[in-house]
Amino acid sequence: MRYRRKPRCFEALTFDELVEYGKAHSESKEDEMPLSFKYNDCQITYKNDDCYIVTYYHRDHDMTREDMLIPDGPVCMIMDSEVFNYSFELDE
Repeated sequence: MRYRRKPRCFEALTFDELVEYGKAHSESKEDEMPLSFKYNDCQITYKNDDCYIVTYYHRDHDMTREDMLIPDGPVCMIMDSEVFNYSFELDE
């Protein structure tokens, strides 16, 4: 069977955008990096300066500087930014 992507606009965050969001929504920080916060019902936890742990559906997923975070309802999907840029274009 063949499939195609439906035309749809959605939000996505880079690692740096997620860090900025966390700075505004986290009370605990270490060296200006937010340690723990929620984004789109997903728990985000600091692992190191280049990685956050994103928990959804009771599983932990690493998000690195090379990834994009795509919120989808109560879930946050993580996709490699190279694959993301190949698959999607910016809707301006």
